[in-house]
Amino acid sequence: MKEDLTNDTFEIIDRMYNHLRTQKYDSEILNILIKAAQALQKNIPPQIVAAKTVNGITLISLSKKLTFDTETNDDINKLRPIARSGGYKWSGAGSQDLRSQF
Repeated sequence: MKEDLTNDTFEIIDRMYNHLRTQKYDSEILNILIKAAQALQKNIPPQIVAAKTVNGITLISLSKKLTFDTETNDDINKLRPIARSGGYKWSGAGSQDLRSQF
Protein backbone atom coordinates (compact mmCIF):
# COMPACT_ATOMS: atom_id res chain seq x y z
CA MET A 1 0.00 0.00 0.00
CA LYS A 2 2.74 2.48 0.94
CA GLU A 3 4.61 1.80 -2.30
CA ASP A 4 1.47 2.50 -4.34
CA LEU A 5 0.91 5.75 -2.46
CA THR A 6 4.53 6.75 -3.00
CA ASN A 7 4.25 6.03 -6.72
CA ASP A 8 0.94 7.89 -7.00
CA THR A 9 2.38 10.90 -5.18
CA PHE A 10 5.48 10.90 -7.37
CA GLU A 11 3.40 10.68 -10.56
CA ILE A 12 1.29 13.67 -9.53
CA ILE A 13 4.34 15.75 -8.57
CA ASP A 14 6.20 14.77 -11.74
CA ARG A 15 3.19 15.60 -13.92
CA MET A 16 2.80 18.99 -12.22
CA TYR A 17 6.49 19.79 -12.61
CA ASN A 18 6.59 18.90 -16.30
CA HIS A 19 3.37 20.78 -17.01
CA LEU A 20 4.43 23.95 -15.16
CA ARG A 21 7.97 23.83 -16.53
CA THR A 22 6.70 23.90 -20.12
CA GLN A 23 4.64 26.97 -19.20
CA LYS A 24 7.76 28.63 -17.71
CA TYR A 25 5.89 28.99 -14.43
CA ASP A 26 7.19 30.58 -11.21
CA SER A 27 10.55 29.10 -10.22
CA GLU A 28 9.64 28.86 -6.53
CA ILE A 29 6.75 26.52 -7.35
CA LEU A 30 9.06 24.41 -9.52
CA ASN A 31 11.62 24.27 -6.68
CA ILE A 32 8.95 22.99 -4.29
CA LEU A 33 8.10 20.21 -6.72
CA ILE A 34 11.79 19.28 -7.10
CA LYS A 35 12.22 19.15 -3.31
CA ALA A 36 9.10 17.00 -3.05
CA ALA A 37 10.44 14.47 -5.56
CA GLN A 38 13.79 14.40 -3.75
CA ALA A 39 12.03 13.79 -0.43
CA LEU A 40 10.17 10.82 -1.89
CA GLN A 41 13.50 9.40 -3.07
CA LYS A 42 14.76 9.69 0.52
CA ASN A 43 11.81 7.52 1.64
CA ILE A 44 9.97 10.29 3.47
CA PRO A 45 6.34 9.14 3.79
CA PRO A 46 4.21 10.30 0.85
CA GLN A 47 1.64 11.81 3.21
CA ILE A 48 4.24 14.18 4.60
CA VAL A 49 5.58 15.01 1.14
CA ALA A 50 2.07 15.70 -0.15
CA ALA A 51 1.24 17.92 2.84
CA LYS A 52 4.45 19.94 2.57
CA THR A 53 3.99 20.29 -1.19
CA VAL A 54 0.40 21.53 -0.94
CA ASN A 55 1.31 23.89 1.92
CA GLY A 56 4.29 25.36 0.07
CA ILE A 57 2.37 25.85 -3.16
CA THR A 58 -0.54 27.40 -1.27
CA LEU A 59 1.63 29.94 0.55
CA ILE A 60 3.53 30.98 -2.57
CA SER A 61 0.41 31.23 -4.70
CA LEU A 62 -1.32 33.35 -2.04
CA SER A 63 1.65 35.65 -1.48
CA LYS A 64 2.28 36.19 -5.19
CA LYS A 65 -1.40 36.05 -6.22
CA LEU A 66 -0.68 33.23 -8.66
CA THR A 67 -3.41 31.31 -10.42
CA PHE A 68 -3.25 27.82 -11.84
CA ASP A 69 -4.94 26.20 -14.78
CA THR A 70 -7.48 23.42 -14.34
CA GLU A 71 -4.92 20.64 -14.78
CA THR A 72 -2.66 21.97 -12.02
CA ASN A 73 -5.61 22.62 -9.69
CA ASP A 74 -6.77 19.04 -10.23
CA ASP A 75 -3.30 17.73 -9.34
CA ILE A 76 -3.17 19.85 -6.18
CA ASN A 77 -6.60 18.51 -5.25
CA LYS A 78 -5.31 14.95 -5.76
CA LEU A 79 -2.46 15.59 -3.32
CA ARG A 80 -4.76 16.83 -0.53
CA PRO A 81 -6.37 13.46 0.29
CA ILE A 82 -2.93 11.82 0.21
CA ALA A 83 -1.72 14.39 2.74
CA ARG A 84 -4.64 13.55 5.03
CA SER A 85 -4.31 9.77 4.79
CA GLY A 86 -2.25 7.55 7.03
CA GLY A 87 -2.80 9.38 10.29
CA TYR A 88 0.66 10.94 10.41
CA LYS A 89 1.09 13.29 13.31
CA TRP A 90 4.74 14.19 13.04
CA SER A 91 4.53 17.61 14.63
CA GLY A 92 2.50 19.14 17.39
CA ALA A 93 0.37 21.03 14.89
CA GLY A 94 -0.01 18.14 12.44
CA SER A 95 0.91 17.84 8.80
CA GLN A 96 -1.68 20.36 7.57
CA ASP A 97 -0.10 23.20 9.53
CA LEU A 98 1.03 25.78 6.97
CA ARG A 99 4.37 26.07 8.74
CA SER A 100 5.13 22.58 7.43
CA GLN A 101 6.33 23.16 3.90
CA PHE A 102 9.21 22.70 1.48
